Amino acid sequence: MTIDDKTKYSLLQLCCTVIHMMLSIIFLFTHTVPLVIFNIVSTVVYFRCKRLIIMEKYAQFCYVTFFEICLCSIFSSVMVGLRPGFQMYIIGIMPVIFYMQFSIKKKRDSFRSTLLVGILGVASFLACKIVTILVSPVCETVDSVFDGIYIFNSLCMFTLLLFFSMVFLKQMQNTHSTLEKEKEEMEKNAGADALTGLYNRRSFDRIIEEMDQKGDVYSFIICDIDNFKHVNDTYGHEAGDEVLKNLSMVIRSVAKPPARSFRWGGEELVVLTDLHLDDAQRLADRIRRHAERTVTIWGDQDIRCTMTIGVAESTEAANCEELMALADRRLYTGKTSGKNQVVYRS
Repeated sequence: MTIDDKTKYSLLQLCCTVIHMMLSIIFLFTHTVPLVIFNIVSTVVYFRCKRLIIMEKYAQFCYVTFFEICLCSIFSSVMVGLRPGFQMYIIGIMPVIFYMQFSIKKKRDSFRSTLLVGILGVASFLACKIVTILVSPVCETVDSVFDGIYIFNSLCMFTLLLFFSMVFLKQMQNTHSTLEKEKEEMEKNAGADALTGLYNRRSFDRIIEEMDQKGDVYSFIICDIDNFKHVNDTYGHEAGDEVLKNLSMVIRSVAKPPARSFRWGGEELVVLTDLHLDDAQRLADRIRRHAERTVTIWGDQDIRCTMTIGVAESTEAANCEELMALADRRLYTGKTSGKNQVVYRS
């Protein structure tokens, strides 16, 4: 679940509105008229802030919220002192504002404005303490009322902090997940041929090295499109690319995992399979038969191509270079003796 910016700011605006409405009622019962008026004015301010959120002016809303809370904390400290805990709102709102600044996109001066918010927050908190040292609270009430207001303020701030901490954690998880997916996609793109979608030569080198290290028997199948130059010369290179893509799809559909398919270069395509030579030959022949039945439609032309294939097993060579050379020689034998065939014996 992802919470969008509008929802986050709307929730903050709603929380602030409800808190000030509740404080207005509390101070109405305690007959603390200045704080009743102040909280009613603050409630109206937050109602008006809904327009800023609708217009997506989130930065302005953050600043209004921060300055209102600082002013409310200082004014409340003057009226009733520190005991009800209004100064806690400054401490509580600062990480929320910092998070909001972080989440606002395309804000060039976010560092300077966040630093300014931090300095003003500290100054406002100290101001709450200083005014209570210099002057006595204007309004007096029973201790139990102060204790009740303190509990109310504490619950409001802890709830607000918990909510935005969960939102921040979820956003970090989503960001991490997105980065992981982008990393996987980049690795996939780096290891894939852009035209055919098959693995590229770079991936081949890594995968065949892993297979050699395991010491398992595998077969190397190299496929070459017959008369591919004629296709390019006759129909153009775009038509040739289309033929190459279609035949790549044929190889991918026939040589299913755990076999892996690669674009070797030009019109040469390669399959690595854990099959032994005879089974690899049968797989290669299925590829050949599907290829000769594949038609690439280019404009009003039907283009048909065949493939000549060379196959070699890892036990026939001392290393992968010799194995590829052997398969390539067999491919060449097929090319010079009629094409459209699979050669797997020397």
